[in-house]
Amino acid sequence: MEIVGNDVVDAVKEFFTLGNMLKQIISTTLTLIFKKTRPETVADFRTIACCNVVYKIISMVICNRVAAVLPSIINETQSAFIKGRDIVDNILICHDLVRLYKRKACSPRCIMKVDLKKAYESIEFRFIEQMLQALKFPDKMVRGDRGSVSILLRVFATFSAASGLARNNENSEIYFNGMAPAEVDYMLHISGSKDRGSMQKLLMVRIRSTLEIPSSGLGENLEIHLWLASKSDHMWIKSVDHVYMKGRDWQEYTPTTNSSWTWRKICQVKDIMKAGYVNGNWSANNGVYSVSSGYKWLLGQQNKVPWLSLVWNKTSIPKHSFIGWLAIQERLLTKDRLLKFGVISDGLCFLYHHYLETHQHLLYDCHFSQQC
Repeated sequence: MEIVGNDVVDAVKEFFTLGNMLKQIISTTLTLIFKKTRPETVADFRTIACCNVVYKIISMVICNRVAAVLPSIINETQSAFIKGRDIVDNILICHDLVRLYKRKACSPRCIMKVDLKKAYESIEFRFIEQMLQALKFPDKMVRGDRGSVSILLRVFATFSAASGLARNNENSEIYFNGMAPAEVDYMLHISGSKDRGSMQKLLMVRIRSTLEIPSSGLGENLEIHLWLASKSDHMWIKSVDHVYMKGRDWQEYTPTTNSSWTWRKICQVKDIMKAGYVNGNWSANNGVYSVSSGYKWLLGQQNKVPWLSLVWNKTSIPKHSFIGWLAIQERLLTKDRLLKFGVISDGLCFLYHHYLETHQHLLYDCHFSQQC
């Protein structure tokens, strides 16, 4: 920053003053990632825009300014992509809506699933422009570079022709959301990708496993009771207040038997966590609640084991640490345990067939293990 800091600041200020940007800054490399194994149209690729750093700074400044007003102009039913809102709100409401559908006493009803995929992948530029004008956004933020959009669409058409992929004609007059305006040629790179959906699911599983509390199974709902009080403007909060609580005191509230499973679990968390508050203040962490402090409070006093640093350390591969931890706890799924669970019918050691595969045999007594 000592070398280029002032130049970067001047470049950003110049754009917001004059509205102009050098072609060297505005040029963008588009990388296309496969959405599926055998793409058939351009829409089967996920576009990643590799922008210039100065361009990204300018974009972030604009986004931060717009983000401050988005909650007030976007309906509360749109719970995703808005800071402070969560798409889980709508999922929870759906759970509540369908929980009684199977009851015979209910009147006939149905659920319609609408695929809004195209609403997020492509938007009509003219519509956005008119909407921003109607909301009285500054003219500098409203004006779009139609020339850049046309170049972008021509690039996709060229790529379609060269690759043999079909073009989606309905998008011929569409401005692609998230694309950086550009007035120079684009470089298109095709790169493979592993199943991102599976990777994201794996990541979520790992995140949840780090938050899960074995003794209670409360998991990531540790701070839900505080969230209920601080997010009273959320649609789901309004929904449960109208359907379940109906103005009753949250601290003393008890759910009815016909409440949804999610709502009953949240109330269960509330009842457990109440003991951690004294006169309305969190009893640990200097009175400031956090998931970490709540986790430690629920676990209670723990004895430090001598093997802690041997198993859990930065130099160990996480998978190896986890297996080692299971071994120390004698929780490995050895054949004797699987035999007890009825999963298998043969409990003999796979490496040394004369003995039952127990924890002691597998790690210590087995001739093969001793050689290792």
